[in-house]
Amino acid sequence: NAPAGELKRAGLDSRSVNAMAALRPRISLDDEMEKLERYKVKVLTCEDPTYPPRLKEIYDYPPVLYVRGNLLPKDDPYLAVVGTRKPTVYGRQVAEEIVADLVQSKITIISGLARGIDSIAHRTALDSGGYNYA
Repeated sequence: NAPAGELKRAGLDSRSVNAMAALRPRISLDDEMEKLERYKVKVLTCEDPTYPPRLKEIYDYPPVLYVRGNLLPKDDPYLAVVGTRKPTVYGRQVAEEIVADLVQSKITIISGLARGIDSIAHRTALDSGGYNYA
């Protein structure tokens, strides 16, 4: 329900602000808040003191994080995994093996959840008992 100017000051770019404005009439804030509560999801803005400081060091860091579970200590190692949206069978297998090995080495996986390698990395990290930021 925040005005566009407030959203921009919070760190959202114009494209995101316009997209939110277009969706506003179709989304019930109360319903969305209830879903967050039901699934135990916390919302962190980049202004929140618990927002990961190392994440803020990257260019174009996400202004909002949806957190389910606990954030890791700020010094734990992490690695971003990105790739094609249309991987081959071999590409899928290699991505799964690499991510599983990284998780065994206690490395947190960061993925964008896009279709393809990103979502494979996310799923493999969780299936392997690791941590994931998505």
